[in-house]
Amino acid sequence: GLFNSIMFPTIFTLAIDGKVVQSGTGSQMRLKPAECAAYAAEHFALRDGDLLFTGTPAGVGPVRAGQTATLEWGTRLRYSLRFA
Repeated sequence: GLFNSIMFPTIFTLAIDGKVVQSGTGSQMRLKPAECAAYAAEHFALRDGDLLFTGTPAGVGPVRAGQTATLEWGTRLRYSLRFA
C-alpha cells in the first residue's frame, strides 16, 4: 500500500552531535512499525505523539548528557532531542 511505498524504501539516519551513527531503510527493520507499536503497548502506556526509539545496529554506542540526537526520515521528518 501507500504506507509501504513511502516507508520502506526511504532512508533514515540518526546523528549524534551531527555525526551519522545509523543509516538504513524501513525494509531492514526486523518488525514493521505496527508490530513494534503493538509490542511496546504491551509494556508501556502509549499516547498520541509518542516516539518509539528501538534497538540499533552495530556502531551506535552509548550517549552522554548534553549530546543531541537528530533523526531524519527522508525529507518527511526531522526530529532532534538533547539528552539530559
